[in-house]
Amino acid sequence: MKPLKPVERDSQTEELRYEIKAPLSGLQLPRLHAWIIAHPRAFRRAYPPRWINNIYFDTWEFDSLNDHLEGIDVHQKLRLRWYGPSLREFHRAYLELKHRNNRLGIKQVQELNHTLKLERTSWVEIMQYLRSSANDFFLPLLISVRPVLISRFYREYYVTADGETRLTLDYELKSFDQRYSNSPNFRFCVPLLDEVIVELKSSVESSTALATLMADFPFRFDKYSKYVASMQSMLD
Repeated sequence: MKPLKPVERDSQTEELRYEIKAPLSGLQLPRLHAWIIAHPRAFRRAYPPRWINNIYFDTWEFDSLNDHLEGIDVHQKLRLRWYGPSLREFHRAYLELKHRNNRLGIKQVQELNHTLKLERTSWVEIMQYLRSSANDFFLPLLISVRPVLISRFYREYYVTADGETRLTLDYELKSFDQRYSNSPNFRFCVPLLDEVIVELKSSVESSTALATLMADFPFRFDKYSKYVASMQSMLD
């Protein structure tokens, strides 16, 4: 692997927000688009749609996965995320620790500025790069974990006219098992259902507007994690 360029070692904590999800059949995507277009709160595109790619990490005992499966309200997920059509390389990525307490979520983020071609790099090299680039917050987290999953999905972004509530549609989810690979596995895809994941997000201060929008939503909200759904499919 080529010598590493300097990376940004600072991190930031994003705002605490409510996050509500509804996992639906992929066949419901046209109905969701129609509901968004016709809604009186005047949804608009907040950002161009794009691919989101992730590497998920967990301990050898799968502590993160087990916390989810056991229904523990407070749990965490550690991942590396990058954006764009390429699953096999990135030029900028983000270490993220997602912390959830029931429906409240907060995220710690560190940006990494370096081009890395994953399919030409072993997991040992990738983990060495991440640990050498991580700041004091992320380094202890990366010491005790291993890569277990690579996933990607396509996301559409919407926001209400008043800016109080955001909505995303995630679909075309694909996942790849990394537990037994010395280098990133992109060949063997985990079998997953054709789903579209709707997520409503708002600040704590805008929770009333979020509740009103939830009441008007034509489907049922439920707990859902793309990481957990993919891991369950791998372990079944």
